[in-house]
Amino acid sequence: MLKRDIKVDWRFIEVYYEINSLGTFLDIMEEQLKHLTDQEKVKAFANVDWQDETDVAIAYQAMYERIDNILPRYFRNPLIIPLWAMFESVAIDIAEYIRTKNNIDKEFKEINKCSDNILKALQTYYTQYLKVPLFKPTSMNTHINIVRVIRNAIAHWGGRLEIMPTDVRKTINKWIELDIGINVYLDNLVLSEHFLQEAYLIVKKSLSELIERVRNKYPHGADVFPVPKGLPRRAGKMPLSGQETIKQNGSFCLMVEIQD
Repeated sequence: MLKRDIKVDWRFIEVYYEINSLGTFLDIMEEQLKHLTDQEKVKAFANVDWQDETDVAIAYQAMYERIDNILPRYFRNPLIIPLWAMFESVAIDIAEYIRTKNNIDKEFKEINKCSDNILKALQTYYTQYLKVPLFKPTSMNTHINIVRVIRNAIAHWGGRLEIMPTDVRKTINKWIELDIGINVYLDNLVLSEHFLQEAYLIVKKSLSELIERVRNKYPHGADVFPVPKGLPRRAGKMPLSGQETIKQNGSFCLMVEIQD
């Protein structure tokens, strides 16, 4: 029997949990949306008089209004808000972690209050004060900025292009022309499955890589404790047969026995 130390770094582990939870919900939502769309296609023609062309045309119009606008708009659009909130809150949380580790006096809120763009404020703070890149490569900023702008467009103006500020509307119209999954129905933004999935993946990738950069720059030691046989695998708590879990600086180190 060989004994080996396996270090498990639990810092920011809750971020991975939240990211994966949101990804799971996106998958569930798309399954339900597909089911509802199929139902609407059946319901739309349940009582149609196929001999009446006007009746048939009205049924088609009602169906497409539901499946191309109402369902995707109100199922998908709102989810860009928690997606951006996840990026913003985690980036700020990690910034505070680095600031505390380095005893930096300047807090992020001091930078942010002088800016009208929180993403630019975060980049400035990470680069000039924390000395850790927020994005690597920096081109990832372009993709994250799309998430930010679309989030604001939906949160502040309900996704209605006509009431958005001119500069915001022009920016979004350029993205619409690029055919990246931002659709328009009667002047309302309607996000596609592709766009929402890509937005989720870019947020997940950027935060995961940021966490790894911080973990590598600020490694931690940890106490070692033996893992008893028959370690229960339960969600939430993992009791160690009466032995208390030892934790230091957010890291755990497990000693396991591996048979040759």
